[in-house]
Parts: sequence; structure tokens; C-alpha cells
Amino acid sequence: MSAIISPSVTASFHRLATDLKWSVLVYVGLFLITSVHEFGHYLTGSILGFKCKEFRVGNVCWLASGGWKLQLRLQWLVTARVIMYPDKPLKRLRVRFIAMVLGGPCANIGTAFVVAFLSRFGPRLGLFAMFYFIASLLFGIANLLPIGGGRHQTDGQQTLDLLFSEKRKAKMRSLNAYLEAVVQIRDCMSTSQWSSAKLIAGETLIRNKGRLDNREMEKALQNAIAICERGITGTGGNGILSNAEASKS
Repeated sequence: MSAIISPSVTASFHRLATDLKWSVLVYVGLFLITSVHEFGHYLTGSILGFKCKEFRVGNVCWLASGGWKLQLRLQWLVTARVIMYPDKPLKRLRVRFIAMVLGGPCANIGTAFVVAFLSRFGPRLGLFAMFYFIASLLFGIANLLPIGGGRHQTDGQQTLDLLFSEKRKAKMRSLNAYLEAVVQIRDCMSTSQWSSAKLIAGETLIRNKGRLDNREMEKALQNAIAICERGITGTGGNGILSNAEASKS
């Protein structure tokens, strides 16, 4: 005995399969666009002297401490970020940071026109090229708009802050001062000049109190002072002064 499936049920299954297919294609397209955006930040930052600590698109993540990982967290499914930091003093640090911030939107806008150009030579790319061109172009332009506040800012808002915010400018100066101090402290520590290293760490901490880019830098300087005090008293002076992070989401 054969089962009879009504045309309406068959049509419903067909619509469901079609909707599912397009949902998957749209997600894959957005994943690709977001990947290009974050890679634009990463590539620009790498060229300008920044080191990458984390690169994540959706649940796919690369960590400097552990390599590639698949982190299955629902809240990360539609988010992405790249965290980079300077590990040494850099000239024109604020300008470099602005370039890294703009690297993401520029990658989206640039690849949108590249795909549109290449579609002329491959007719089968037509539908994909049209979707990618429109979505990537809009994504890039939207990220250039000055929207958001606090930690949730578009690239455009971050750029404006870096250009015109006196508080942000002061943090960039403090960051470079911290990096210069790190180099001097490490040099002193390597030759057991504990008093000099402690003096540099203490002066840097006092001079930039409350203005350092994140709490990790203050803790690193405090840790350096503690290490130097142990070195001065002969109770041990081994330790590592961490680098500062300059995150870009």
C-alpha cells in the first residue's frame, strides 16, 4: 500500500527546503563578509606593527595562546572581533590605530567592487556577486557611520574619537609611554638593575594614573615594582612585564 501525500504538503516541504537553503546561503554570505571585515583590521594592524591576540568570526576563533578553536557559544554566532596590541613603542601610534580601525570597512568596500568587476567574466557569479556587492558595500558604509558609545562603537565612531577626543588622545600617549617604559624596565631587569627598573615603573604608574588604556597595564607596572623590590632585597626577581592590548572589535 502506497502512502498518498497531498500536493499542499509537498508544496509546504518545498517552501521549507527553499527557505532553509536561502537562510544558510545568507548566513554563509554574512559570515564571509564579516570575515573579510575582521581580516581587513588584522592585515592593516599586522602591517603597522600590531600583534594579534584573538581573531574570531562567529564560533570560529584563533587565539595566540592556543591556535584555532571552535567555541560553541550561541551569543557569538553573529558576532566577530579581532584583538591586537603593540608590543613595542610605535611612532604615530594614534595614526596607526586609526588606519587599523578603517582597515575593516575599506576591506568590505574594496572587495565589493572587486567581486562586481570579476562577475563580468563569470556569468554564474551573477546572483552571488550581486548579493555580495550590495551586502558588503552596505556593511562597510554602515561601519563608517559614527554610531554607538562605550565599548560598542562602530569603526566610524572610534575613528572620530581617535581624531577629536582629548581623552582618547591622552590614552594613546599614555599607551606609548607605557610601552617605552616596558622596554626600559626589561632592559634594567635583564642586568639586575632593580632600583632603576623600580624607579621607571613607579614614575610611569604615577604619571599615567587613571589614564592607562586598560587595567592590565597598571597591574603589570605594580607587578614590576613588586618584582624589583624582591630583586633589591635578594628574595628573587624573576617576572615578565606584560604588553598592552589595543583591541579592535
